[in-house]
Amino acid sequence: MNEVTQFWENRSLKFGARIEGVLLKSVPENINKYLSSWMLEQVEGMIKKESDFKVLDIGCGYGRLSGPLVNSFPGIKVFGVDIAQNYVDLYNKNLSPAGKACRADSRDLPFKDNFFDAVFVVTALMYLPTKDDQSKAISEMLRVLKPGGKFVVVERSSLGYEIFTLGGIIGKLRGKKNLEIPAVSFDPKYLSAVIGKYGARVESLRGIPLFTIMFQVILVLSLINANIGGIFLNLIKLADQQLSKFYFPSLYISYTGEKNG
Repeated sequence: MNEVTQFWENRSLKFGARIEGVLLKSVPENINKYLSSWMLEQVEGMIKKESDFKVLDIGCGYGRLSGPLVNSFPGIKVFGVDIAQNYVDLYNKNLSPAGKACRADSRDLPFKDNFFDAVFVVTALMYLPTKDDQSKAISEMLRVLKPGGKFVVVERSSLGYEIFTLGGIIGKLRGKKNLEIPAVSFDPKYLSAVIGKYGARVESLRGIPLFTIMFQVILVLSLINANIGGIFLNLIKLADQQLSKFYFPSLYISYTGEKNG
């Protein structure tokens, strides 16, 4: 078992189906719920209400995003893959029979070519440290997607992460005891180019720029009073809906597109 797999097995056992296990640690829950809600919105936009519509969730965890999809789009078939067996077990326990997961590596998906109508990967490529591994995962994602099928990729951006961490100051203040496995951030031009290399096109990029820039304020307000933090987050959400195309300073960027026919 390699370092990344062991990390996620341990994390899944520690946090179970708690959101902090798959998003930000040591922040108020309303912040992670905000991020998760935004990520879900990106995915929901490509789902069709068709009885035989098949969706793949790569790096599915316990079903944080698959679960709401099953509830909002009854009749669709949702599949998940994850490297942590405990997350796979939690996924199947909570979502079966509408959702079904198996343990698999994103670089070697156990599905035939052109099988899914839609695929998505959310904050999973960032744990593949080399460009070769990232390319393999994207190639596999698009291999199993039907021609004309839709995809969503949500990953951390290089500039946004620098802004979010105040140029790395936050990490230094937290200290070595909080260091986890290495994770990478992506330049949007690079990720779009890799997707294009494997026969698909990115049609839109979206972000949460104001959330990223104002994160430290959001964090302080949420720690002082959850209600005040929630109100401020709602205002941030309204603003980010108008600013989403200005994705460059965003912590996360969503890449939405289609596989060439």
